[in-house]
Amino acid sequence: MKAAYARIEELAQIDELTGALNRCYIIQALNDEIARTQRAGTVCSITSIDIDYFKRINDAYGHPAGDEVLRSFAIARTANLRGIDKLGCYGGEEFLLILPGSTKRAGQRRY
Repeated sequence: MKAAYARIEELAQIDELTGALNRCYIIQALNDEIARTQRAGTVCSITSIDIDYFKRINDAYGHPAGDEVLRSFAIARTANLRGIDKLGCYGGEEFLLILPGSTKRAGQRRY
């Protein structure tokens, strides 16, 4: 029963289309990370990612192609994250990336 509950909780945090964290969970993770960095006096980079010209993809090739772009983006980005980093869908083609322990400069180089 404990494992089933853990699985249900995990599924509630994941965006079904992309496999990234969903909006509700990434915002909660962001708030938690801000509080943690303030308490500990550490650094954290936060990146907002917007896929350029996404509407053109949907208009030219249809929404299934746009969905595939979102899935592919999330898979590629997640594959390059550290275990403590978090990627989440913020809205449409917008994503948030939380990089605990990364300065602005390190965050820019890493992603």
